[in-house]
Amino acid sequence: MLGLKVDLSKLESAPYITKKGMKCIMIPLEQTGIFEGKKGIYLDLTVAVNDEVNDYDQDCSAWIAQSKENREAGMDKNYIGNGKVFWTDEEGGLPAKAEKAAEEKPEKKAAAKEEFEEDDLPF
Repeated sequence: MLGLKVDLSKLESAPYITKKGMKCIMIPLEQTGIFEGKKGIYLDLTVAVNDEVNDYDQDCSAWIAQSKENREAGMDKNYIGNGKVFWTDEEGGLPAKAEKAAEEKPEKKAAAKEEFEEDDLPF
């Protein structure tokens, strides 16, 4: 699990104060990474977990997802947040590798199936 703090001021936005004095920001939907879906308005992010922590004891960073064309053109990432891994099921507190998790799943399913077949249930 990761905890992130996203700096919304790094999005293309404008400060706004309502008639009742409530502070808000207005974010245009046309901004890269923000889109309207069937069930809401979304911001497409990419999150990376780093091997080392920064000066603030954070090991994760988030940026607005880039298109393949933008990545290939070498465009800068728009970093909007940082965070920290705060829970993992691995010893030592490091996140599990995707390959390792994928390898373990079939074994767990097979073990569960064997348990079920060998059980002496009366029905």
